[in-house]
Amino acid sequence: MSATNASSDPPAVILLDSDGYSPMARPSNLPALHYKRALAHLLTEPDAASAAAAEESSNSRKKPKTPAERVEAHLRQRGWESTWRFGMYKHAHYHSTTHELLTVLIGTSSILLGGRKASSSSSSTPVEETPAPTGTTKQEIHLEPGDILILPAGYTHEALSHSPDFLLVGSYPEGSAPWDMKFPENPTECDKVSEVIAEGVLTRSRKGLFDARDPVDVGEGGLELLWTVGRV
Repeated sequence: MSATNASSDPPAVILLDSDGYSPMARPSNLPALHYKRALAHLLTEPDAASAAAAEESSNSRKKPKTPAERVEAHLRQRGWESTWRFGMYKHAHYHSTTHELLTVLIGTSSILLGGRKASSSSSSTPVEETPAPTGTTKQEIHLEPGDILILPAGYTHEALSHSPDFLLVGSYPEGSAPWDMKFPENPTECDKVSEVIAEGVLTRSRKGLFDARDPVDVGEGGLELLWTVGRV
């Protein structure tokens, strides 16, 4: 399977309400999307015959060779610009200036969406088992290599635990503002940031995605349907 023809099952949909400290879906009504092992095929090294054939047919442009380079090249073709390789902070934070796409390169992690601190995860239910009911403000999910997680602006996230080798690629829609760091500390700031997200990020494109596309082809069950004009 080539990078340009990557396909996957439709993503898990995670629509979370604001708890008054994190904007979550309040300003946009956009869900987070979890594509399970969608880019796992880019993380494995090609066999010698395939590598030789690819080299023979390649043009003069340099081809991505490492798993991280292949993932970043694939996402770039779909309107996502990768800017860092790192893990995830173990404190709750979110971004108000742009949406974020996270791809797992190595290792595994349990992360919390929503909430103000790791201890708030005690009552959360893994989204893979049971979708969050209406009114839910936090959700714990498990990430493994090849997974993609798309977080709308305002979605608080933090790592609860992770393997020592856990590594992500962080990507953002081309043309978006640089990402910032916000913390779910008080309701007044949450209200102000929600206005910033609604008036700033989302008004730059009715879909709130600028020119970015689904990171993988999923037919009619992906981002381009779930993040429709009607949701904004």
